Amino acid sequence: MAILFVVLAWIFLNSRTAAAWWDDSWLYRKSVVITNSGTAQTDFQVMVTLDTAALITAGKMQNDCDDLRLTDINSNIIPHWIESGCDTATTKVWVKVPSVPTTGATAYVYYGNFSATSKSSTTDTFIREISGVQGAWDMDGSGTIATGATTADSSGNTNTGTASNVNTTGMAYA
Repeated sequence: MAILFVVLAWIFLNSRTAAAWWDDSWLYRKSVVITNSGTAQTDFQVMVTLDTAALITAGKMQNDCDDLRLTDINSNIIPHWIESGCDTATTKVWVKVPSVPTTGATAYVYYGNFSATSKSSTTDTFIREISGVQGAWDMDGSGTIATGATTADSSGNTNTGTASNVNTTGMAYA
């Protein structure tokens, strides 16, 4: 009887509440704890840094991170965008979390589906419609910007621009 009590106590004390597995086609997942020291947030973008190089080297993730998916605690897919660095120790991934209460939230990163295609999307992750915006130009350093280079407008207003007054470091100034 005492052994049964010890076994039951060990099971009870070591059990953890975790979200149900989202999709059996993904072989692996890790939890990501999102902290919040401010006010509760809704549809909030959070940057998560992942060591995808270790996962790719271990044969657990596609080498282009196409199998990366994120879910909330209820196994709902949440939008993400891989900003930079797939196959590095510091892969930057932006996630649009449905809610982040003041107590924080948990998201799950899934990987290990070698037939999955990319779902990384800036459009789904970030707010695209801001009242009064006339143009939005991507100048995150992903390409060379030089005087005369064309920069596409992603605001939907088709205000394509031409870079001018670019200094030797590639920074444009007015």
